[in-house]
Amino acid sequence: MRITRRVFCAASIFLAFSLVSSCDNGFGIFQNVQGEKKQIGTKVFQATSVFNAFGLGGYYYAATATLNRSLVGEDNWSLVAINNLPNSSTTYTLRSAVLASGANMPTPTIFALIETGVEPSITVSVYSSTDGASWTAVSLPTQTYPPSATISNFDALFSTSSGDVYAENHSYAPTPNDPNNAGPSSYTLYRFAGGSFANLVSTFTPANDKTIRGVVFDGSNYWFASEDLLYSGTFADGTNAANSLASFPGLAPSSTISIWDISHTGGYVFVTSKGGYIYRSDGVSVNPLSATLPLTQVIEVPTSSGNTLLIGTDATSTTQAVGYYEGAWGAIDLGSKNYAVALNSSIFSETIGAFPVHAFYFDSSSGNLFICVSPGYSSNAYYGLYKSTWSNGSWSGWSAQ
Repeated sequence: MRITRRVFCAASIFLAFSLVSSCDNGFGIFQNVQGEKKQIGTKVFQATSVFNAFGLGGYYYAATATLNRSLVGEDNWSLVAINNLPNSSTTYTLRSAVLASGANMPTPTIFALIETGVEPSITVSVYSSTDGASWTAVSLPTQTYPPSATISNFDALFSTSSGDVYAENHSYAPTPNDPNNAGPSSYTLYRFAGGSFANLVSTFTPANDKTIRGVVFDGSNYWFASEDLLYSGTFADGTNAANSLASFPGLAPSSTISIWDISHTGGYVFVTSKGGYIYRSDGVSVNPLSATLPLTQVIEVPTSSGNTLLIGTDATSTTQAVGYYEGAWGAIDLGSKNYAVALNSSIFSETIGAFPVHAFYFDSSSGNLFICVSPGYSSNAYYGLYKSTWSNGSWSGWSAQ
């Protein structure tokens, strides 16, 4: 799954801020907000974007610009010190964090991609932990920084249900006299094996300026997605990966696609696009949504009427996100009028109904479902992390963490 969104993540946050702050409160969802009881969460997530959540060893974890955790059942979040950071003299910025758990990672392990220092002396590192307390440095390929002719650093992590972990490297030539302004960028993918990320997935080479959108494992094949490519193969290192656009009718031709995310849930691989389309891997069903905004992660969750899909939305510089769509395949409601998980339309509106969704995390053992959003900076009434709990055949509704 993807954690960082780069240009469009920043656009999402800015757009959510500008649209919320300039909206006429007499109309739409904000009229509902004023009539509802105020959501009260912790300051950790107040007006703060959350990019991923997962559970390990009796704790839940949530990734903002730092890694935070809470004991399951307590909703009491605190900062995780990675490799003894921060301390009195050093702080870190979290770029990405994922949990790896599966056949290829039998001991569930957190991987955290962090940066320390300030421009132009930034250091990017990866650390791993099996308990969230003790951290081990993970080797990365050589990176270059200013005043080098080419800048190269790692900016995203991905994990799969097989327990494999991947890191995206971003390389570019800075424009003359302005090293902070990137020229054409290239993105490459490295797999964790043997204690390091030295293993390049060489069969998967996105075109210039095309970011990597995710990697998933469906039980038989690994799927590698960038904005312009979709490859799959049976080996985690991608050695036999080949173009698989044909597995998703309607997604080709490659010259016109813009993949935004890839997910594996409910026995299917789902590919979503920047233009608001969603495709399923059964080779038959294609369900283009009449939306004009990017679609993010897809997750299947239980409801009283059977399993349903939640499909996150993102924003562009001109289009506001709308939280998520909900419904069974073939009957997903574009107007977000299905509110089983939120409990009702008012709760949906007062929590995530206007914001980009970066990730979902469902803990089937407890019934807790987390949603990670960018709430913008315009109001402390909104949070980056909400939870709804499945119990006795119904959902509790979103509540701020």
